Amino acid sequence: MFMIVQFKGLFSSRNLGLLYWTLTLLTVLYVFIYEIVIQKGYLEYEAPVGHARVRLKLPKGFTLDAERYAYCLEAPCQMWDPTDAVYPQGTEESLSITTFIKESSQRRTCATEALPAQDADANDSDDHDHSVRSSYRSISADNSINVTRCSKVYSTLRTAAFHLAGVEDFQLNVEHSMQCPRFL
Repeated sequence: MFMIVQFKGLFSSRNLGLLYWTLTLLTVLYVFIYEIVIQKGYLEYEAPVGHARVRLKLPKGFTLDAERYAYCLEAPCQMWDPTDAVYPQGTEESLSITTFIKESSQRRTCATEALPAQDADANDSDDHDHSVRSSYRSISADNSINVTRCSKVYSTLRTAAFHLAGVEDFQLNVEHSMQCPRFL
């Protein structure tokens, strides 16, 4: 009626049980250690979308006293408001705060001569001594090319160098917001 088949050797019940429990343990280790702990399978990732704004402002009740700053005793100082001290002005994504300024006042010393387009190219081809004279071209409204030739186009009238007083007392405001649209 019933036939009992016995496997000897490799397929004994002891070896099959050991193989079963080994595969079960490896599956549990793979799921819990690799997938959940290492790969962080319990989290859902999404790149946030946001905006940051950086502004410089004066603290409340701030008054400028130039003697308070040691660098103002050594060199001239000026006071600028935070809007002027930020470079480039009008951007809120990046910020560079001015602490030292060197101003130069210049005047144009070179005259411009107007030549028709064909004459300007002919005159420029003969001029190979660029160390003495430089050529600057611009096109005017009447379609002629203005050629400027001189050794120095601008002369410096005066220069001034000064520190910005009180910059270290300005407040730096960082305003930011972000969201993950898929979770909303």
